[in-house]
Amino acid sequence: MTMKLKILTCWLMILVLIISCNPVQCEDEEGQEDFDEDDEFDDVPAVPEGMSRENMMKWSAPDLNDEEAHSTRLPSNLKCDGCTAIAFQLSVLIQAFHTSKFAKKGKKAPESDIIDLVEKICDKQVFDSYGVKPMHGVNRLSGPGLEAAEEPGMMQGGGRWPHRLSMMCGEIVGEADEYEIYEYILEHGPEELFSFLCENPDNDTLNSCGGHKPKDEL
Repeated sequence: MTMKLKILTCWLMILVLIISCNPVQCEDEEGQEDFDEDDEFDDVPAVPEGMSRENMMKWSAPDLNDEEAHSTRLPSNLKCDGCTAIAFQLSVLIQAFHTSKFAKKGKKAPESDIIDLVEKICDKQVFDSYGVKPMHGVNRLSGPGLEAAEEPGMMQGGGRWPHRLSMMCGEIVGEADEYEIYEYILEHGPEELFSFLCENPDNDTLNSCGGHKPKDEL
């Protein structure tokens, strides 16, 4: 009986050795985590749908020519954009002023109120959000009411740009007259002010754009 017990014990030990693993190997297996071959890319930003990484746009700062960089006045190649921006601000702010204070009364604003309002509109602070941006290989002014504002790219703002637009605004208003601008908006609508201020063939100051078309929102 004792011999049988020894034999049984021996077989049990052999069986345990066969089914058991090497302690070091087991330790390695226990410390190993499941690995998904895609896990290493989890932190990479997603590429917008429809765009490959190779085709992602690289933006660069605008390359200014000498006039764009140093002139105290708005460069000639940007005057149409400048006039468009000025017409946009005048039309929006004058229309809002009239609607809030005089439209319901069926009256027109006093001339002194309009002169004060236009003077504030032509202040350079109104144009703080404008600057220059490369668009299809050409520098364009960018800001509210302008086509380039909706184009992706790097804009150079501040600096001389608000002052240049403020100066041009004063020249346009001095040529067209503040109250005449106000009455034109009331008669024709704010969307028509662009043509009046920027496409007037009889006045060089008011003809910055010639055949150019304004942005739809103007």
